Amino acid sequence: MIIMKFIMSFLKIKFLNKNFVPLRILSYYFLSLILPFFILSCRLPVKNITGPPVVFAKTLHVVTDSPESIAVCRAMQNSKIILSRVICSENDSSVNQKTNQLIIVNVTVDLINPTSNFIKNTLKSISMLAAGLFVTVSAGTEFNFTVIHKSNKKNIFQYDKAEMGMWAVLPSPVGLAGTLLGSSLNTYRRPDKLKKSCIDSIEKQNNSLEIKNSLLCQEYISFVTIAYENIEAKLLMELSHDM
Repeated sequence: MIIMKFIMSFLKIKFLNKNFVPLRILSYYFLSLILPFFILSCRLPVKNITGPPVVFAKTLHVVTDSPESIAVCRAMQNSKIILSRVICSENDSSVNQKTNQLIIVNVTVDLINPTSNFIKNTLKSISMLAAGLFVTVSAGTEFNFTVIHKSNKKNIFQYDKAEMGMWAVLPSPVGLAGTLLGSSLNTYRRPDKLKKSCIDSIEKQNNSLEIKNSLLCQEYISFVTIAYENIEAKLLMELSHDM
């Protein structure tokens, strides 16, 4: 904010003369081009939450014996769609075979066609007459759960697509320019790259359940949370009926 005020005061001094009106207009667009960089620091996940949360009676006990399962378990705990009790445990020795307890002994997420949505974001911006700023990433997500309930063991696969990012309305054509620039620079936040960074971070912390000091890992967990919320209702319904 201080930098922007300094630039504005500088432009007022230099271009106060009316002969420089075109340059003052250009300076407005120049400042507008800076705006996307400030907005990008406020990345909001794209979620579709409708209606009150549903309560799932049984406890989901997730055995987190790998970095990936730790990240997925944290994402499951973050879900706000359905109120279910999710417990993350580093091993299965403390798991009791209770009637209302479902044990997920293994969980993985395969990312299919991860992308920074360059073309999709650009087309969205153009559809808003170049006033829309879109910077998103997406991927197909296939969850593989290995679930044990009493003596029953079952593998459950759930697939959906997830998208995360932000959008804003800016002066035309600043929105389009911000979309092109932001989508180009946002490739390091592709879901597959976030996943690799997160798994590396968890491994460095000796597979601890406490994930600290890793912004990209938190972003990956946010992405998996969105993906899990997309399939959570179908997963819990299948668990209720079959187990």
